[in-house]
Amino acid sequence: MNLGRTDNFKTFSHELGHAIEYLNPKAKTATRRFFAQRTVGENAVRLADLKPDAGYALSEVTKKDKFISPYVGKVYSDGGTEVLSMGLELVMTDPIRFAKKDPEHFKLIVDILMGKYG
Repeated sequence: MNLGRTDNFKTFSHELGHAIEYLNPKAKTATRRFFAQRTVGENAVRLADLKPDAGYALSEVTKKDKFISPYVGKVYSDGGTEVLSMGLELVMTDPIRFAKKDPEHFKLIVDILMGKYG
C-alpha cells in the first residue's frame, strides 16, 4: 500500500482500496470470499501472457474470471487480493462502465463503502 504523495487520482483511489482492506478485517474477509467464489475451479495464468505489453513479471499470475480487468484476479501468496483496490479505482474513475460490466463486483464495492462490512 502506497498512500504517499501522488498527483494521480486513479493511483490514489487504488492504494486507498488497499488501505481500507488492511484496516477493515470484515472488508478483507468479504473481498477474499468474493475472490474465492468467483474464481472457483480456475487455473492461474500469467498476467504477462494476457497483457504482453503491460510490463508484468513472469511470476505475476491471475485467475481472470469475468473481471473487468485481469489484474483484479491477481493471485498473492498471502491471500491478498486486488478486488477492493481495483474496485475502488473503478468506482472513482469509471463507475458507469464498471457497474455495467461487472455489477456483482460493483455492488460489493458500494456495500463496503456504505459500511455493510464495518
